[in-house]
Amino acid sequence: MEVITTCSPRNFDLVKSFGADHVLDYRSDSCMEGIKKLSRNSLRYAIDCVSEPETMEFCYRCIGRAGGRLTALEPPPKHLHTRPRTVHLDWVLAPVLVGKPIGWPAPMGRPADPEMREFAKTWFATAQELLDAGKLRPHPQQVMEGGLPGILEGLELIRKHRISGQKLVYPLE
Repeated sequence: MEVITTCSPRNFDLVKSFGADHVLDYRSDSCMEGIKKLSRNSLRYAIDCVSEPETMEFCYRCIGRAGGRLTALEPPPKHLHTRPRTVHLDWVLAPVLVGKPIGWPAPMGRPADPEMREFAKTWFATAQELLDAGKLRPHPQQVMEGGLPGILEGLELIRKHRISGQKLVYPLE
């Protein structure tokens, strides 16, 4: 598989160190054109880790003419799905991995799914093996001060786009 990804230029080296084959500046006006050129307009799989309506639309439009699959972290807006015959839309809701019902409002609510719990057991074991072998690496971490109350400051930093290419960690000591 050839991996094409987007990020800000200051994180190009970071994402390449994680194994990306091609990195494009998501702010560039020619980003989508670059993805289509690199994939020869045959991109089949897109994962949107931001999952705002604009980013989902961008990913959807990058999928090649033959179609493919887009997975996001939120339910994609209905108006986005202009190619239902060729593009499969999906989204991930991590709490389903517990296998218990999720009593959130629609569309987030889910019935219990014991099969997901069994899948999660296998998946977590595999992920741990990959981590232990150094084949999977977590994002760089920035340890912050302030404990639980400090998280509000971190959320504000994220909202203002001052955190990039790292995860904030707040020890609860």
